[in-house]
Amino acid sequence: MSTLVLFGRPASGKGTLSQHLSEECGYQACSTGQAMRTWAEGPSAEQIALRATMARGDYGSDELAVRIVREFIDTLPDHVAGVILDGFPRDLAQLDAWLATPADHGTAVIVDTPEDVCRDRVLGRMICPACGWTDHQPETACVRCGSTLQRRSDDGDEAAFAHRLHDYDTRVMPIIEAWSRAGLPVWRIDGTLDADELATEVMRMLDGLADSLIPA
Repeated sequence: MSTLVLFGRPASGKGTLSQHLSEECGYQACSTGQAMRTWAEGPSAEQIALRATMARGDYGSDELAVRIVREFIDTLPDHVAGVILDGFPRDLAQLDAWLATPADHGTAVIVDTPEDVCRDRVLGRMICPACGWTDHQPETACVRCGSTLQRRSDDGDEAAFAHRLHDYDTRVMPIIEAWSRAGLPVWRIDGTLDADELATEVMRMLDGLADSLIPA
């Protein structure tokens, strides 16, 4: 089972890529926060302690987060082609804990999209509150489930978007650089491609025919 670790600026196209991998390629997305919340529902003292920690708005230790993600991956059914990690590792300490585990660490996939393109996408982005589908078209209804699309509360806020870009540069870029220094595979994919072209590039990558992908 392959593990893809997605990186990219806000509105880079990671959501589109994750949707395609999930719906067309048999991948399973792992939300670290959701995995931790699910794990914390258990009866053990450690699970109860994490539940209390998260109720305070805090996270568990990096080592525990890594263990929970590993357990999520290890318990996936055999028919799942691979797992998608988005937003994990969240910092260098968590990356160090991830690299310390004696298992496949995955392939980093950077959805490389210029800041101005990301900004334009954010201003026009609509999200389905029911199924999570993201669209940049003017339709008011989700093409997948028919629910009314909504704008994320901070998508029209230029200052909030600038803060998210700054967070990517200062927190996420060092993770990518450390990942590459560790000798792990890193690929870049052109985030300006439309959905169909992006899907084609993804399939080429997954098939090992990544002629048009650029090694980082």
